[in-house]
Amino acid sequence: MQRRTVRVPGAGRLARLYGLTLSGTLLLVVLFRLVADSGGFQELAAGVFGLALLWRSCRIGIYKSADTLTIRSWYRSWYLPMGAVDRVSAVPYSGYLNVQGHSPFFSMLMIAAEEKEIELPFTVDTRKRCRALASALDDSVRRSR
Repeated sequence: MQRRTVRVPGAGRLARLYGLTLSGTLLLVVLFRLVADSGGFQELAAGVFGLALLWRSCRIGIYKSADTLTIRSWYRSWYLPMGAVDRVSAVPYSGYLNVQGHSPFFSMLMIAAEEKEIELPFTVDTRKRCRALASALDDSVRRSR
């Protein structure tokens, strides 16, 4: 029997938008340079990087199945059993966009699981949306135990 995995709506939407915009722009520049016949190895390398960024941008997010919470960020993925997740909460955003400081305007999700806290900067959003997402995801995780 195959497990059904669904993406948690709203988790990572700004990161996906940023990644798709950046990779799309990069790929267009590479395409124009190659069509203009002035492209070389650098354009080819940039095109490969753009395709990798595009692929990863489409996969960023939080995914739920009946027994596993899958978290896919820019650089790595976590697979957490639902029973190991203690809580999901919204915390002030701290990441690349504000040089690791704490933002008074934006929040991100933090998942407490297996006696460690995993901050998820790719889930950056407004405080209101992030709190609503954290509450919904926390309720969903608690129900699935």
